[in-house]
Amino acid sequence: ICRRRKIGSIVKNNTFTMNMLRYSLIISMICLLPSLQLSQPLDNKSVNNSYLINKVLSLVRDLVQDVRGYKDLVSEQGKTVEDLMTKHAEEMEEVKMDLKKALDQLDGLKSRMDVMRSEVRLISQHKLTWQNSTYVDRYHSDFLVDGVYRMTDDEGGINPIQHTDDDQVGPNMMVMIDLGARFKIHTVKLWKRTSSCCDGRNPGLLIYADDTLVGVTKGVKYLYNIPVSGEVYASKIYVKQPASMTVNFLEIQVFGTGPFGEDEI
Repeated sequence: ICRRRKIGSIVKNNTFTMNMLRYSLIISMICLLPSLQLSQPLDNKSVNNSYLINKVLSLVRDLVQDVRGYKDLVSEQGKTVEDLMTKHAEEMEEVKMDLKKALDQLDGLKSRMDVMRSEVRLISQHKLTWQNSTYVDRYHSDFLVDGVYRMTDDEGGINPIQHTDDDQVGPNMMVMIDLGARFKIHTVKLWKRTSSCCDGRNPGLLIYADDTLVGVTKGVKYLYNIPVSGEVYASKIYVKQPASMTVNFLEIQVFGTGPFGEDEI
């Protein structure tokens, strides 16, 4: 469109220049008519004034036709511009409607996410885990979050446990669960292995949410239920053994709400 307008502008300017020269000549000739009529006698060699007048009138008629042509051209271009503006307005209205629809969908998604984030739920299952040693390279920390915690004594089969290495016993043996984002921690549950082996290692374990101590195990229980009070936000959960003993559990579950960004805490 810009190229067509540029070409049209060039043609129009050149045509306008030529016509201005024609019109200037016509006006000059009209101005000369009285002098010609007064200064020169009418004979065969003199200028034929009647012919000259007719010629001027013919040029004037051409001028009128050109003016009408320019008027039609301007009218046509004005209609084209008006059509383009109407089409543009319609397209902009469609864009506004699409944008409003997208914003409504985002608002709905945000509302659903807010409901989901406000619900206390299990946030640790199938998350990444780590422990600072592994017993016989078999009892890995991944078993802590695999969702399998049956009350059956098959710790090396369908009901596997997590176990740090007995040969690397020292203070601060630990396991860690990476929640993947920052959550508000509500409860931590530690499921003891079904056998009574190593029960004496479970009391006194320290449970941390990032750097915040949220609980200490007491006694021997199949399930240690540790509620977290206050506004505790964390992305990792640690179970640490302060004594020179191993850490072994059937399952660890973390319940909370979120995730939350740094600016929301």
